[in-house]
Amino acid sequence: MSHFFFASGLIFRHKGPVLIISKPTLRDVAKAAGVAITTVSSILNNRSDSWASEKTRIRVLAAAKELGYQPNQAARGLRLRRYNTIGALFSDLSNPFYAMLVRFLQQAFDQNGFTLIVEEGVFDADREAKCLASLVSRQIDGLVCSGLNYQSHGEALDRINLQMPVLVIGGTESFKGMDTVESDFRSSLFHAVDYLKSLGHERISYINAYPTERDLGRRTEHFYEALKKYGLAIGSGSYLNCDHYALGHLRETSREWLKAFPAGKRPTALICMNDLTAIGVSRGILDLPLRIPQDISLIGIDNVEVAAYLPFPLTTIAQPMQELASFCATRLVERIADNKRPDPVHRVLPTRLIIRESTGPAPVEQGG
Repeated sequence: MSHFFFASGLIFRHKGPVLIISKPTLRDVAKAAGVAITTVSSILNNRSDSWASEKTRIRVLAAAKELGYQPNQAARGLRLRRYNTIGALFSDLSNPFYAMLVRFLQQAFDQNGFTLIVEEGVFDADREAKCLASLVSRQIDGLVCSGLNYQSHGEALDRINLQMPVLVIGGTESFKGMDTVESDFRSSLFHAVDYLKSLGHERISYINAYPTERDLGRRTEHFYEALKKYGLAIGSGSYLNCDHYALGHLRETSREWLKAFPAGKRPTALICMNDLTAIGVSRGILDLPLRIPQDISLIGIDNVEVAAYLPFPLTTIAQPMQELASFCATRLVERIADNKRPDPVHRVLPTRLIIRESTGPAPVEQGG
């Protein structure tokens, strides 16, 4: 005959001279509450077919709490085919935008009772493929991703989307079968170019720091559209592709690029693909040495927190990060709950231009 006592969510069973330590089970809760195991299971899993009285339910919940009973999530997931877990894969968590987005996503999924598992691809297609396989193997209910090499992983994401809902942040309507959400960079880039032109800038350039296959938001395309709309010249100096946004690389690349312009041809305003790019480029500008904004105006995208605390607070296009996170959580939870797999949606969220001290009138002397 065995005897047991409990402490701190553990059961201590005496079987003769042997002390066996284990976690409380449904059987332990049932014994403590004086009911059948099936009754305990129906109450703790909130089953709609439970016939237990309110008095019994209270007694079972009290026993479970007193014993420190914790359900076996893996077993529960296998039984219900749902694990209340979301996988997330992002290109680069060193970018403050993604770090803040992850925080908002965690909060949004927490409110819906889901856990977020985050992986980082570090701009490496092979690592991204491994991360996707790892996340799927960890029994997730849905996947959210952003900034990946979708040319390499399109087929893999299509296969995953047949098993569970996939949502692409920054994805366009071209992602067939998947939910997508993006910020309205077209309107905000038009606004930024119009604002710079109103300050007298006629030579405006765009600096990209993503490889071409990762420029999902079509920011470069929208920038050229804006130049055409406002009658500004487009030439070889209208665009610089730095390939990646390591800060030292951005500093050196932008410095040498600006230095190579002949007198009177250098851009007087730069729009960067994100705030991190603008920070790296700003060091290249100051190295020459040029002044911000007296010689060159500078605009970023994202509105990360540090952008407002630079020596020249950065004019930037703010993405609605909290709204992005809220949409991702709401949409994925809805699709997980709906076994009918509703048609995918493409959502475009508004952005806004925040004007700070890194932009100003075009220099009177535009040469040199």
